Amino acid sequence: MALKLQTRSAPRRVGLDEVWPVVNANIIDENGVEVTASAPDLNLMAGLGASGFVAANSFLRCASASYDVTGGDSGAIGTRGLGVAIPANSLIIGSAIDVSETFTDGDADGATIALSVASAGDILAAAAIDTDVWDQGLHAGIPVFTIASAIKTTVEASIVVTVAVAPLTAGAMTVHVFYIPTVADAA
Repeated sequence: MALKLQTRSAPRRVGLDEVWPVVNANIIDENGVEVTASAPDLNLMAGLGASGFVAANSFLRCASASYDVTGGDSGAIGTRGLGVAIPANSLIIGSAIDVSETFTDGDADGATIALSVASAGDILAAAAIDTDVWDQGLHAGIPVFTIASAIKTTVEASIVVTVAVAPLTAGAMTVHVFYIPTVADAA
């Protein structure tokens, strides 16, 4: 028997999460007959999990942060947050670095850049800007969509860029961090 979920509600925004309330919902079988179902049944059919919460918050998310030295961000040596945080207890499974302008410095490309969230260089270890990863184009960071390379945050953590060796004079990128919110590990 093929069942179809019909709802008469619209999504609403709550913070960063999109909530899809199931209001006045009916399950209709292939013959157009209404079938009675409990709220957990409706949530499971909608892919939300029986509680309508845990699995709903477990969808893949993407946090994106920009760093634009050419556009006015500081290229000075040091560590700086990019203003975007990954929630506590998230499983970071992938990252991508979209360099829209090749990075340069005043030191024959000796400057290094690292990207971090939970620990130093966990998104991309420090690499000199004369390497391909800091040239214009799309580049893979760490993790690479495998459990072996995944990172679990225990506290909310910001996407951070670290510049070392020499200050940057130009360059721009957007860092995309793909994560799944999970629950805290048992104590």
